[in-house]
Amino acid sequence: MSIDRRNCLKALFALGMAGHCPAWAEQWPTKPVKIVVPFPPGGYADVYARVLAEHMAQAWGQPVTVDNRTGAGGILGASAVATAPGDGHTLLMGTVGTHAINVTLFPKLPYNPVTQFTPVSFIVEAEGVLVVPTSSPARSAQELVELAKAKKNLSFASAGPGTTSHLAGELFKHKNKLDITHVPYKGNSPALVDLISGQTSMMFATLQTVLPHLQSGKLRALAVLGALGPNSSPMVKGLPSLAQSPYMGQALENWTGLFSGPGTPAPVVKKIHAEVQRILQLPQVQARMAAEGMRFAPMSSDEFAQFVKTEIFTWRDIVRASGATME
Repeated sequence: MSIDRRNCLKALFALGMAGHCPAWAEQWPTKPVKIVVPFPPGGYADVYARVLAEHMAQAWGQPVTVDNRTGAGGILGASAVATAPGDGHTLLMGTVGTHAINVTLFPKLPYNPVTQFTPVSFIVEAEGVLVVPTSSPARSAQELVELAKAKKNLSFASAGPGTTSHLAGELFKHKNKLDITHVPYKGNSPALVDLISGQTSMMFATLQTVLPHLQSGKLRALAVLGALGPNSSPMVKGLPSLAQSPYMGQALENWTGLFSGPGTPAPVVKKIHAEVQRILQLPQVQARMAAEGMRFAPMSSDEFAQFVKTEIFTWRDIVRASGATME
């Protein structure tokens, strides 16, 4: 008996179902599907979870809902899926934080990002930007560094411990020998409210999150954190890359991907993966990605699993270089 079939039968018995495995997979989902987003509404993982949910529900004829289960840098939401039945009905919108950063940043992480999840599909990579309130006199990364050294009372906001906005700020602080204070928030929305009002001095955020505030003139972008080339939004074209500057010298890429619980049957993973690929290549979704500085890279589920393992090692070095720790 093949491993895939054994996994299918385990799931069938757990659900109290009987029948031929491929036929069951064709009928899946047999009940509503939930996509857990381990962060508050409004971030790029949440936005694209909702895009997926809308189209999945139409295709499968079952409700697909988004559950924002926030806390502890994504740990609470990720832990909930790690212990959920591996039948594909509970999915996680995992991120670089939950699956690459936290394993090094948190010494007592309550889940294993490799063994306790079934990677389903890469979703998007998100361009990051360094932004300041328009009241700031800094108009470049160099001017921001000079301002921080002169004033000694600057701070950087983050969407929470373990997020890329946190790690980018710590790395920026370490690289430039700055005395700036980390101010963590419970998500991007409250962090941006205080940044816009000038209560904090800077933030390393995803472009999708801050785009409306750049367009309205409430925030100013000084640099990008990565390079998406021709897929970059017009809002950041021409901005320098911190990855290619002495002020950071390291590309910091945000990404999100879809995971299921451990042991999810391969035919179910294949069905979800195929639907994700279809949705993300719809013309209207592609247009939205381009406008928001998002990049979709087609990967098989196996390729995504290998990508996650590689990211763990990449971010281990970044976390250590930043000096950030969470007890």
